[in-house]
Amino acid sequence: MPMPKTMPIREPRKNRAASWLLQLYSSSSAAHRPPPPPNAQPIPPPIRVVCVANTRGDQPELPPGDILIHAGSLTHAGTFVEMQQGLKWLSSQPHRYKVYVAGDRDELLDDKFTLTHRCREGVRRNKWDLDWGTVEYLQDTHAELKFPERDRTVVVMGSPWSLGNGKRPFQYVSAGRTGKPLWNRVFGKLDKKPDVVVTPSPPHGILLDVMNRRPVGCPHLASHIHRLRPRLHVFGCERGIHGRKDVPIDTVRKARGRVVAGEVGWPGVAWMASLLVWGVTVGRMVRWGKGSVTAFVNASLASEGDFDNDAVVVEI
Repeated sequence: MPMPKTMPIREPRKNRAASWLLQLYSSSSAAHRPPPPPNAQPIPPPIRVVCVANTRGDQPELPPGDILIHAGSLTHAGTFVEMQQGLKWLSSQPHRYKVYVAGDRDELLDDKFTLTHRCREGVRRNKWDLDWGTVEYLQDTHAELKFPERDRTVVVMGSPWSLGNGKRPFQYVSAGRTGKPLWNRVFGKLDKKPDVVVTPSPPHGILLDVMNRRPVGCPHLASHIHRLRPRLHVFGCERGIHGRKDVPIDTVRKARGRVVAGEVGWPGVAWMASLLVWGVTVGRMVRWGKGSVTAFVNASLASEGDFDNDAVVVEI
């Protein structure tokens, strides 16, 4: 008996229109910035960031760097023993700073989740019993990583939340009803602009395949990333397209993000169209707004059924 065909879940028309306009804009000359003027100031040595996620208990050999970032799912089942082994592995790495953000498999670190789910081990132990070593754990918080020899400080913000079915730790089930106030609260606590944002959840539409013909990623997270424009955004618990994509975030892309997040409707699409027409016909080599480039990294080491992806290294 033939299997019934599943109906594809489609985005609203305004979202598809905004995405089509963004694609058209990205392929046009209006989206390209002219080369910057020569800078007479000496450029300090870059900071090398090694990005991993979704290791699930695996402990691969990692490339050298200044900062090691783990963007969630350090463990497979979230037990105390697994978590302690993972932290010991992270802490043993030679990188000056080791930053870790929990994912939807690291249940020991979600206090609310552990209250409603009995511990898998006989003796109940919690995150306060863990030896964190030299690992900097971020949960809706930020850390300032100092490099005095380069006269630089890197502000890293991390949050463990991800859009899902609500049956795993740190998950919310509705992008609009739950995700919007959640990310407003998380980013509202920031008192410094982050250079790096780390979340297991991806922003909407970056580096991800369309899984089961359904868009993945949170539009409200993307909206905040568009507003803050960090140098680097690391995520990884979605096993989509692994790797890095540099995206210039400017007025057109921010407008598309607001449309997809539901902050504006068809007037936002019309605004995007007017920017595109004006940019192509008049300001051919001018990017709209003072855009900056953000490196988006899907750092998941797990692919379909195996751990055959490598760590992603970014210099900032």
